[in-house]
Amino acid sequence: MTLLLSAQAAKLNGDEVASGKAFRAMLAAPETHGLALKGLYEHAMTSGDLDQARVHAARALDASPATPWAFEGKFAIEARQGNYEAAIETLDKGLGQGLVERTDARRRRAVVLTALAQTEAARIEVPDGPRDEEDIDGGDA
Repeated sequence: MTLLLSAQAAKLNGDEVASGKAFRAMLAAPETHGLALKGLYEHAMTSGDLDQARVHAARALDASPATPWAFEGKFAIEARQGNYEAAIETLDKGLGQGLVERTDARRRRAVVLTALAQTEAARIEVPDGPRDEEDIDGGDA
């Protein structure tokens, strides 16, 4: 508990290095492991390190699959980074754990699938064939 207080105090004082160090030390104790991951996740988000934030959220979900903040964080980062297949997988697991309502899950899935379709459509090359009537006629109309 002392490490948690140290981590929070350092965080409130803006000392991200000391805060991160205290949260990492908390990982060793089973009773503070989840709190440590949340603290490290928040630290990574604040510093803009989405990859590290996703790792901490994923570790929290692996340890405790019904962790709402970890589900929300991992899903949002995966969707934001364009890792749509992973976002859908996370969404399915969250639905199975009761972390998201079925109607909300359907809406989120539709948004992610739309983004995936747009990404895939952008990858399709347009053929070099005729594009309009002028190209077909040779411009002699």
